[in-house]
Amino acid sequence: AGIKRKIAVFPGAFKPPHRGHMDVVEHFASVADQVVILISPLSRKTPAGKEINKSVSEKIWQIYIDAKGIGNKVSIGSSPYNSPVQASFEVLKGNVPDFVPQAGDLIIPVASDKPDKKGTPDYTRFLKFHEGLPDMIPGVVPANIEEYFYKAPSEGALSAGDFRAALDTGEGLESFLPTSVDPQEVLTVLGIESEPEVDEIEIDDSEDSGGPPPIFMGEDLIRMIEGVMNEELGLEEISSMAGGSVEG
Repeated sequence: AGIKRKIAVFPGAFKPPHRGHMDVVEHFASVADQVVILISPLSRKTPAGKEINKSVSEKIWQIYIDAKGIGNKVSIGSSPYNSPVQASFEVLKGNVPDFVPQAGDLIIPVASDKPDKKGTPDYTRFLKFHEGLPDMIPGVVPANIEEYFYKAPSEGALSAGDFRAALDTGEGLESFLPTSVDPQEVLTVLGIESEPEVDEIEIDDSEDSGGPPPIFMGEDLIRMIEGVMNEELGLEEISSMAGGSVEG
């Protein structure tokens, strides 16, 4: 009762965002009125030293959102906090300038059941989120994460670190990108231009070409050059002897 909007809040580093992140956004765009992506200030570098900062992350996010055609339900902002959990709780208090909720907003912290190294699902970090905070904005309703967490696929988990390595080499880049996204668009954001493919020149060495095979043409040419050089060398030796250069 009294809920006017459902807002899913998705803080994170996203350096860079990959297909798995976009799958999460698409899911929450289908259950909420709005999805707010909040990018942390922490920068990362690829193994080759290419910096991926907030600006780069935002541009890549925008490529994904445009490709999926959900720009009317997704917005991108900045988070003052590196911790996504802290950022989600600070939203309730109005401490994230790029998104300040209003009375009647149901705030859904974006999390999944993807297990960590200890096997604990990610969403358990928000088990007390629905209890709220004493100093949060009046009228804002924190959601119960157990009703909204994202059920992650059992296979195909992606790593941002592996994605950064793929950006350097270009190998396997497509596997990190949402469908319908051109890899070159992402590389251009990083200032990387893919090398154009060079067409190989094919030589027609078929028997009915009307001429001798190329190898014989090459040998004939070599013999002709050697003959000319021998003639010139002989003429030079005769001329030198005739001029008195050879004595005795």
